[in-house]
Amino acid sequence: MKPTILKLTLFLFLGNLLLSSCRKADDLVKPVPQTPPPVLSRSFQLTIDSIPGERVAPINNLFALVNVVNEKNDTVLHNRKLPISFNGKFKTQELELPAGNYRITKFWLINEDNKVRFVTPIANSAKVNTVSRPLPISFVLPQPVVFIVPLEIAKVEATDTPESFGYPAGSFNQVPNDPGEGNTFSKIKLRLAIQVGEIRYDSIPGTALYTTWDENQQVNGKYVPLAAGTNEITISRLVTKHHFRITKWGSVYELTLLKNEVQEGAVYTLGGSKQPKMLKAELTYKLVAGNYVAESKTNFAYKSGKLAGIEYYLKRADNSPYLAMKDQFQYNNERLERIDRFDEKNQQSGSTSFSYNAAGKINGIVEQANGVRTTATVDYFYSAETGLNEVSFNYSYSHNNSSMRYYQRYYQGNLLSDNSIARNNDTETGLYDHDNQINPYAHMGWHNLFLSNQSKNNLVRQYKTYYGSYPVAVPYEFIYKYDSEGYPIELIRHYRSGVTNQFLYTTKTVFSY
Repeated sequence: MKPTILKLTLFLFLGNLLLSSCRKADDLVKPVPQTPPPVLSRSFQLTIDSIPGERVAPINNLFALVNVVNEKNDTVLHNRKLPISFNGKFKTQELELPAGNYRITKFWLINEDNKVRFVTPIANSAKVNTVSRPLPISFVLPQPVVFIVPLEIAKVEATDTPESFGYPAGSFNQVPNDPGEGNTFSKIKLRLAIQVGEIRYDSIPGTALYTTWDENQQVNGKYVPLAAGTNEITISRLVTKHHFRITKWGSVYELTLLKNEVQEGAVYTLGGSKQPKMLKAELTYKLVAGNYVAESKTNFAYKSGKLAGIEYYLKRADNSPYLAMKDQFQYNNERLERIDRFDEKNQQSGSTSFSYNAAGKINGIVEQANGVRTTATVDYFYSAETGLNEVSFNYSYSHNNSSMRYYQRYYQGNLLSDNSIARNNDTETGLYDHDNQINPYAHMGWHNLFLSNQSKNNLVRQYKTYYGSYPVAVPYEFIYKYDSEGYPIELIRHYRSGVTNQFLYTTKTVFSY
C-alpha cells in the first residue's frame, strides 16, 4: 500500500494532499503508447504545398469547393466554399466536425467566376497518375492538435472533362454560384476559450452580448447563451457587422465580424489569454456543534513565479498553532527536481524527487518517508479511439517486496477515472466529476507521488470503491464558492467512513490568492 498512510490524518486536516491510502486497478490493458496531447481538437484544415503553374505565393480570388462524408457515407459537408489563404502553403480555414471517421470525396479550386481551375483526381480515374494521393482521403477526429490534411491538385485544361478526373459528366459547368443562395441566414460556430497560463479552458459557459449593424447603421442587440464547448449560432446575411462581447473571469473579450468575413460553418473563438492567480494560503475548519472551528493552515511561497515552499500549520490540544511540516522546492532548468520535507523541529523527515522524459513529462518519482524509499516509474498513453490520456504508475518499496500499479485516465484535461491494485490484491477504483472553473493547484507546479494536482477544473464529486484496505474517512461531496475570476474561494467537504459509508464530519477550506 501507499507509504504515505502514516501521514494520512495530517493530510486530511490540511485538506490539500491525497485523500485515500490505497489505489485500485480493474483492467491492465493499455493502448499503444504515444505522447499525450494537452488538448484534443475536432478541427481540421486542408493544405496544398503548390499549385501547378503558379508561384508559391498568395493568389487572389481562389476558392475551394469541398465535399466530406462520414463513415456511414452521409454527406456532412457539401460544396462547402472556402477561401484559400497563404502562409508558405495554400490552406483553407479550420473546420470543425464531431468525433468520427471521415473521407474527403471532392476537392476543386475555382476562381471568382466559378471556373474550375484545379481538382484532386479520384482513384481509378484517367488522371489519377497526376497526383500521388488521389481522393477519397480519410481522416479521424479528434486529434491532439488541429489536424492538417495535405492535398495535391492537377490543372484542368480546356480540353479536359470531369470524367477524366473521376467526377460526373458536366459537373465542371454546374458550379453553384453561392452554395445556400436564397437563404438569408448563415450558421457559424462560436466557442468561448481562455488561455490561463499554460492551460487552455475551452469548455466554459457564458452569455455574450450579440450586437449587429445593418446597411443603415441601425443597431440591434441581444444576449446569446453559450454552452460549454462549441455552439452553433444563426446570423443574418443582411447584417453588415456582427459583434460579440462577453465578460468572463474578470476580463472582457470581443469578436467583430464584417459581412464579407463571415464563412458558413466556420469556428470562431471568443476569448483571449491571461496569467493565473497563484494560491497563497488555505485555512481549513471543521464543523463542530454547528460552528466551524479552525483546524489547519497552509501557506504557499513563490520565487520567480514558481512554488518555492509550503508551510503546514496544525493546532495543539490547547488550540495553539504550530508549524507541523514544511516543504522546500528545488528546480533544475525550470523543472521541479526535488521537494525536501522538514518536521516541526526543522529536522528533515523526507523528500520527493522527480525525473523527466524527453518530452518534459515526469517519468520517475522517488519518495523518502518514515524510513521507506518508494520508487515509481511513470508512463503515458493516448487512445485516439476514446480520446483518453492514461498515466500508468508502477510502485516498489524498499522495506518489503510489495508493489502497486496505479492508472489514471484523463479526458479533456480532467481526471475521469483511476484504479490501482497492490501485490496483495488490495484495490481501489474511482470515478470523478469536475466543474468548469479554474483549479488553482493545476497552475502551481505542485507535484507529488501520485501526480494528483493535474486536473484543470475542480473536483465536485467522486465515486470510490475499495477491496482489502479501507480508508478511515473519504470525502464524497464538494461544494464551492468562486470569485469573479473563476477561482474557488471556499470549499465545503463532506466526509464519510470508508468502511460503513456513514457520514463522519464536514470541513470548510477558505482560499486566498
